[in-house]
Amino acid sequence: MRIKWIILLWVVLFSAGCQKDTYKPSAPHPRLVILSPALTKLVFDMHLGEHIVGVTSFCQLPQHQQRPVVGSVLSVRVEPILAVAPDVVLTQIEPRKFDPLRKVKPDIRIEHFTIETLEDIAAGMERIGRIVGQPDIGAQAAKNFREKLQQVQRQMAGLPRKRVMFVIGYEDPLTPGEGTFIDEMITLAGGRNVAAARFRGWKKTAGEFMVQSAPEVIITQCKSAQKEEAGNYWRELFEKAPNPAPRVVIVTDSDWTVPAGHLGDYTARLAEMIHPKVNRH
Repeated sequence: MRIKWIILLWVVLFSAGCQKDTYKPSAPHPRLVILSPALTKLVFDMHLGEHIVGVTSFCQLPQHQQRPVVGSVLSVRVEPILAVAPDVVLTQIEPRKFDPLRKVKPDIRIEHFTIETLEDIAAGMERIGRIVGQPDIGAQAAKNFREKLQQVQRQMAGLPRKRVMFVIGYEDPLTPGEGTFIDEMITLAGGRNVAAARFRGWKKTAGEFMVQSAPEVIITQCKSAQKEEAGNYWRELFEKAPNPAPRVVIVTDSDWTVPAGHLGDYTARLAEMIHPKVNRH
């Protein structure tokens, strides 16, 4: 559970967070408070954002969209949530943390989501559609997402699987292992996640682990201001390594580690990073 919060804090470093204004009394029912950046992005991407009346300080909203900040991903604040009169709370926070809110508003629905894998994202779309009374929208969004992933998988079929490592940061970076959505994306994109053979979930790793894993491609997520420093770090780390130095790709978009529907397109981008010379058309 601690690693999930570390990932969310990394997202915050990349973004300014949600804006705090404009509560909409006329929002249609069910009125949603969302205490998860991933779920907020899912709802907006499904064009159901009109239902949202409150978000967290960690969320990133579409351009020109504003919602009241009613809490964070780390805690439940009763009064700000009640102030926007929600019908449903969508969250990845442990359900027991909502006990104080339930005592004050027993009829509020708390919908807890677990989003660890790509299929969790598709299932989350379907469930959100049902929650807001738009099951067809949820089903279509999930169908489109799965089809994008399947298309990438077909295009990469038969290619040699390159050894890939995805990391957040560079000195003692956070690395996704087996059972993570990044691990699945790497596999669909024609790679082999070298960390998956060593551990499950997300784990902090060291330079020695990187060298021993002998990746052919390293994809590093960092802030824009760190691009040069990150490139220098990897070049120096592998200078004296017995294996050939990996190709390093640096990404500065925080959405790489937000599990939502855009990862269908990002999986296609990942395939281009792993196999840049392959014609996919």
